[in-house]
Amino acid sequence: MPHGARRKGILRPSCQPLLIALAMLLPVAAQAGGPPGGWSVGAAAVVSGKPYGDADYDLIPVPFFGYEGERVFWRGLAAGWRGPSSEHVQTAALVRANMQSFDGSDDAVLEGMDARRRTAEGGVQISGGPPWLRLQASAYQELLGRHDGQVLELQASVPVPVGDWVVIPSVGGDWQSADMTDYYYGVRESEQDESIGRPAYSPGAAFNRTVGLGLRYRGHDGMGVIVQVRREFFGGTLRDSPIVEGGGRWSGIVGVSWRL
Repeated sequence: MPHGARRKGILRPSCQPLLIALAMLLPVAAQAGGPPGGWSVGAAAVVSGKPYGDADYDLIPVPFFGYEGERVFWRGLAAGWRGPSSEHVQTAALVRANMQSFDGSDDAVLEGMDARRRTAEGGVQISGGPPWLRLQASAYQELLGRHDGQVLELQASVPVPVGDWVVIPSVGGDWQSADMTDYYYGVRESEQDESIGRPAYSPGAAFNRTVGLGLRYRGHDGMGVIVQVRREFFGGTLRDSPIVEGGGRWSGIVGVSWRL
């Protein structure tokens, strides 16, 4: 991996894939009794590592607006419809934003590369399990023709009540198709630059592992607080990309919301 000029100490308001997690997690903190929860508003601070070259962490202030109805929900950057459900299994169809992107100016290792743009994904989600164990599986298809790729996500979490708080450790993984990884982590033939050690590269499909720890507070006055820390471990083909630095990425959220 070549090391160009570093972009030190940059904390800037750009959007990362972590915003998707924020959009999904904040409404949970806002609800004390589950859907329907009506409208909620809030704000958060997101810290997200950038995996490209030596780019630093981004600090992202995020306003939040959401709605939870009997069937329809809007969670910041995601919206959907609850499908057939039972006491232990829930299903949903949804559309969400994927805010992952980069420009050639983000880091020296990206100079001369075409920008990768944000997009939208549509898919289905199924979740369930006993109260002490929550299992979730999701499948998404890219909708705007940026890369036409797919992603499959699996997660297991264990909610542990501690007074008014809930501690939520989790483990999971996501499979990303070759079309998706080529777009975000690959180097096209027209973008290769041997002078900085950036050959053409196609990662192929990849599986990434994740671990996380969350803290959630749900007050009787409608106030919610959420703290989330997450570590993503890249699969080998992503780690080998000439534009990726390190074996993964740390990210975190601190947010407050109020149910109206």
